[in-house]
Amino acid sequence: MRKTIIILVSLVLLSHLSFARKVILNPSYEFRTTGISEISRIEIKKNETKLWIHCTFLPKLWIKFNKQTYIKDAVSGEKLFVKNIENGEIDKEMYMPASGDSTFVLVFPALPRTSGSIDYGEGEKTLIYGVSLKSRKTPGTRLDTIPASVAKWIDAELAKAKTKTPVDYSSPDFFNRDTARLVGYIKGYDRRAGFSTGIIYASNVLTREDFPTVITIHEDGRFESNIPMCHPKHGYLTFGDNWIGFYIEPGRSLSMILNWEDFLTADRLRNVRYTFKDITFGGPLAAINEDLLSVPTANTDYDVLEKSVKTLSPADFKASQLHFWSDCEAQLERELKGKNITPQAEKILRNEVMVENASFLFNYIMEREYWAREDTTNNILKIEAGIDYYDFMKRLPLNDPLLLITQNFSTFINRFEFAEPFSGVYKIQHISSPKKSFQEYLFKELRLKQTENDKSYLKLKNESNHKMSQASTKEERDELMKSLEEKGKAFYAKYNKQFDNYKNKYLKPTENSSLKWAKDSWSYKDSILKADFKLQPALVYDIAKVRSLKSTFKSAMDKDAVRTFLTSFENGISHPFLASEAERLFNEEYPSVPKTAYDLPEGRAADIFRKIIEPHKGKILIVDFWGIFCGPCIAGIKHHKENRKKYKNNGSFDFIFITSDNESPLDRYTEFVKEQDLANTYRISSDDYQYLRQLFKFNGIPHYVLIGKDGKVINDDFAMHNFEYEIQKYIVQKNM
Repeated sequence: MRKTIIILVSLVLLSHLSFARKVILNPSYEFRTTGISEISRIEIKKNETKLWIHCTFLPKLWIKFNKQTYIKDAVSGEKLFVKNIENGEIDKEMYMPASGDSTFVLVFPALPRTSGSIDYGEGEKTLIYGVSLKSRKTPGTRLDTIPASVAKWIDAELAKAKTKTPVDYSSPDFFNRDTARLVGYIKGYDRRAGFSTGIIYASNVLTREDFPTVITIHEDGRFESNIPMCHPKHGYLTFGDNWIGFYIEPGRSLSMILNWEDFLTADRLRNVRYTFKDITFGGPLAAINEDLLSVPTANTDYDVLEKSVKTLSPADFKASQLHFWSDCEAQLERELKGKNITPQAEKILRNEVMVENASFLFNYIMEREYWAREDTTNNILKIEAGIDYYDFMKRLPLNDPLLLITQNFSTFINRFEFAEPFSGVYKIQHISSPKKSFQEYLFKELRLKQTENDKSYLKLKNESNHKMSQASTKEERDELMKSLEEKGKAFYAKYNKQFDNYKNKYLKPTENSSLKWAKDSWSYKDSILKADFKLQPALVYDIAKVRSLKSTFKSAMDKDAVRTFLTSFENGISHPFLASEAERLFNEEYPSVPKTAYDLPEGRAADIFRKIIEPHKGKILIVDFWGIFCGPCIAGIKHHKENRKKYKNNGSFDFIFITSDNESPLDRYTEFVKEQDLANTYRISSDDYQYLRQLFKFNGIPHYVLIGKDGKVINDDFAMHNFEYEIQKYIVQKNM
């Protein structure tokens, strides 16, 4: 009997001690989204739970555990937040040593006795899922193969391609409006990765049209997308915060096998845009992609640019950058030496170096124009760049369509078309003017009596140019512009009906002045190109001309006059595909059947959008797609704060604001919404936001969409800068 009692007591004590302190070394887990943190030890006690978090990060950079760091019981779902850190402090920046790794002991409240596994995370993000409280990590679990069913699916998709060979760069087929097909698989992917879609920011760089394309990721890790294209492109796809390079052509299919381990490495090396290394390509473009991935190239550094703008004169920066450009070319030659790579990849790599460095030289001028306005005391910023600064353009083969393949061509063409030497064109913008000004129409023809407010505004308007030139600070100029804008809004709101009559009487005869300006401006630019740039018209210049057409068409209402203008315009376009794109833009802007509001197409994107606007049914909606890190977005929302107050209870329309969890972190989003008194705000998942990008075809933000009372799309690219004028059309309407 005594022996039995001793055994029972021993078992009770053992059970108590087991519960009082349980240690799991290197616990197994189901999935993780962090490349920085791993759990190397768990210690479970009766009154607390300790996690040893082993961090591998960049030397001399800091990490921080905030108050929202938690463990979550898999059974109850209850979150237990960190109480303290034994070898650190909560919410304190802790710098990594030279080795780049450290272990921190985080103390949490006690877990329930029934807990079998936990999740570990911070704020809105779960970092490690399914951490076992019973078993250790099994070595060798990395997935290096793909399931047979996935391999079979990829082969079948590649077999469907229209064309099985790469395009001949010298053939007319280089330009070809068609769809490319991208398929692939992410080894080790889990639906809990934080994203179930990717996106390709596709665009037609010839015409300024955006075609963002969602990449659908299936639960088993397969992904697919159909990409609208008109020429080969070396670009990027994005999954989460990761940018992954690839090359594709119209009418062809490409497969990519990725590895989740690369995503974790990219997270750990987050101070740079990490180049994914474990990629297997398939299809007729595989060899070109493999070659592009295998040859590293030197990249320009924005930090260097930002510093140089304020410290180097244009001549000194140019000399430094041309030297760097030459070094990049020399490095590329060393990398290519002895390698037997495809001629396509070699040509693309050489062009990448040229286009990136040329864009960097343009960016210097653009940045210093901004800083010259902000910092009027910096003498370096007062030194003008002479016209010879731009002679680097002679280094580029401006008639070579292969430049369009490069990743930075859209930046390059944008900087070129708005280069400072061309800016004189805006001085001829107002050559054409109506026979009578609006002021003369109101107070002479209609014989209306000026109020004191009218006199105040007109006096300020007439003196504004002189006062702007005399203003010594940015604050003075901003205040003057604010006053002019506020008084101008009140003036035109007061005489809104008279302005409509004035336009019908005096502005219609000069309607085609925008076409005259377009013609005159290109004549001016032609002369600048030859006299100042010392260049002859070439493909790149013709692309800049075609890119201007959408704006020209939108400002000209007379279809016949535009037709005449375009026929003459196309005489100066040498490439037939560019001319055909110009014709397509014309036909879309001036269709045989007038444009009307349209229904949303069926699909997931439309379902997401309908759910958002459903509570506002029966009203005109101005939908603002924005993000907290987008400067123009923030400026626009602040600018229209008074308008939101003015029309708050109008009953005719609502402002709707849509952002994503990735575009706008919760804390900053909440603070800004409160600061700006925003109503009708929607912070949706990044996956859903990407579907809306595709639905309304916008790569950049802010982007505005006008929705009718019946839910139809009135304008999917609403000009918010014309808000006051445009909204009047809809407020007075009883039905839509």
